[in-house]
Amino acid sequence: MSRRTIAFVTLPIVALAAAAFGVVIASLVIGAREADSIALTRQRETIEHALDQHGLALARELRVQTVWTESFERTLARDTAWMRTFYGKYLTEILGYDGIYVLAADDTPVFGFVPGDDTQANFAHIAGGMQDLLKAVRDPASKLPAYNVVETPVRLGDGQLARHRAVADVRAVDGRPASVIISTILPDGGFRGDTGEPMLLVAIEDIDKKITKLLGDNFGFQNMEWAEHGAPPGFDGESVRSLNGAPVGLLAWRKARPGLEFIRRVAPGLGISLILIAALTYFLILWGNRQAKRLVESEEHASVAVRTDPLTQLPNRVALHETFGELLQDVKAKRSTLGVFLVDIDHLKDINDAFGTSVGDAVLVRT
Repeated sequence: MSRRTIAFVTLPIVALAAAAFGVVIASLVIGAREADSIALTRQRETIEHALDQHGLALARELRVQTVWTESFERTLARDTAWMRTFYGKYLTEILGYDGIYVLAADDTPVFGFVPGDDTQANFAHIAGGMQDLLKAVRDPASKLPAYNVVETPVRLGDGQLARHRAVADVRAVDGRPASVIISTILPDGGFRGDTGEPMLLVAIEDIDKKITKLLGDNFGFQNMEWAEHGAPPGFDGESVRSLNGAPVGLLAWRKARPGLEFIRRVAPGLGISLILIAALTYFLILWGNRQAKRLVESEEHASVAVRTDPLTQLPNRVALHETFGELLQDVKAKRSTLGVFLVDIDHLKDINDAFGTSVGDAVLVRT
């Protein structure tokens, strides 16, 4: 069987097997990459949601300290000693805040406290980055729907209904990521009288390594950290921005690759599938070669049969027609001679009539 025939049979089978193998591997790789992409998108959405929920939790926590008649009256009286003891030391030492400020009804700062550093107790150096939050708390009807102001109705002793409002966001404060909570200060239900335009409490919590690690552990992020110079090798990152679009920082965490885990899980089954494909390919090649061999042999037999007399097994007129021209050209080229013999069997018809065609055929064969 010729190499051309083998290639004609083998190459399509090998091509189909290679295509099947390629489709399986490509599907696996594409699926793994898609899984990684979806996972990264969900991780980034989770981070944004986690930071938002952390801020809202702090806003709800401060509601206890900002809906209280004593704090309302002491703040309104600008009792800085009381504010230093309660707002300053209590909120920073017990609740872990890193900066506390109190603003008057016109947003003028009346008190500031930063643990261990009185020089930073002035609100003016950070006020520029807080104006949108102040507006969101002061004017809930303003076009700031994304700020998710937490509003709680407070029924006062004289039946009036006051509304406590708080807003939280992630901001860059003094170059460090921080949760900022701004809350109105109101009396509780025993108060009677006009509350007027409320004063505000501004609480700042640095999102330091402790808080970052806590967020990472709660939501399954490994080695979460704030990266000042881009995500390190092997880490993914999310550029965190505040509600007003200002950059806060890059939060990085070690890459999680569910696609690789997916490949590891399906690798045994995939290996078995590829082995089966290889075995099927091998048997198809064997079967194809056998069929091709039979076809070639059948063609060769047919070619010989059409050029051979079935009775005498001598070349017939077809063979003579194909070769006679070549013989003549060869004779002319060599300037030789060509002999043609014509043999006639006398009385063959009489033999057939007297003894039958089988005897006549035998005489032809023997002759």
